[in-house]
Amino acid sequence: MDLDNNSQESTASGNGNLGIDGLLDTVSFATTASNPFKGREDDDYPYAGEQVSTGACNSSVKLTVLDNQNVQIAVDADGDGVYEATNNMTWSDLEQKE
Repeated sequence: MDLDNNSQESTASGNGNLGIDGLLDTVSFATTASNPFKGREDDDYPYAGEQVSTGACNSSVKLTVLDNQNVQIAVDADGDGVYEATNNMTWSDLEQKE
C-alpha cells in the first residue's frame, strides 16, 4: 500500500492464490493493474478500484468500487468472460456476507 502524505490517500494493489479447505482448487485474485484500490485515510472503504477473483473453470467474481460506501459485484459463473449477474451493495452489507 502506498500513502500520499499530502492528500492522505492510499493506493493498494496485489495478487495471489488462496486455497480454501474443502475445495479441490485454488482461487486466484488480483487488483486490476490500471485500476488499483484507492482510499482516503478517514474512510473505512476504498472509493475507487477493481479486483477480479478467478476460480475453477475460469469462473470469476469482479468487485468494482462505485464509491467509498458502495461496490458492484459481477459474476461470470461459467468462465466465458461474460458476467451473467451483477449486484450493487454497500461495503458493510458485503462484510456481513462473510
